[in-house]
Amino acid sequence: MKKAIVILLSSLLVASLLVGCADKNSSESKDEKKTQQTEQKKPTVSKKFKKLMDSYEDFFNEYIKFMKKYNDSDNALEMITDYTNYLTKYTKMMKKLENIDQSKLSEEDAKYYTKVMARINKKLASVTTGKN
Repeated sequence: MKKAIVILLSSLLVASLLVGCADKNSSESKDEKKTQQTEQKKPTVSKKFKKLMDSYEDFFNEYIKFMKKYNDSDNALEMITDYTNYLTKYTKMMKKLENIDQSKLSEEDAKYYTKVMARINKKLASVTTGKN
């Protein structure tokens, strides 16, 4: 009888240890999942906004090349067609920017906007001052 009680208690002890270990693994697993979800949810610039801002910067890169060419040219009248094309492109680009729902922009989007605008302004300043 003593042997049966010892076996029963031993079995209960082993079972409780296994349950305790299972709960620990389960909570560790939950912690790992939370960590993975947090890592996956790191704030990023939205793809659509980044694409728009990249195209905006590309437009200004082209425009700056044009302005440098214009500054070096002796005949600005020959470039009037190019300038008119840039004005049309600029109008379209500004329409796209105006259509942005600013309430949906993330903090990362705002940071990216600031970085792009800083790069553009620096390039524009180099054209007006003549520094490259």
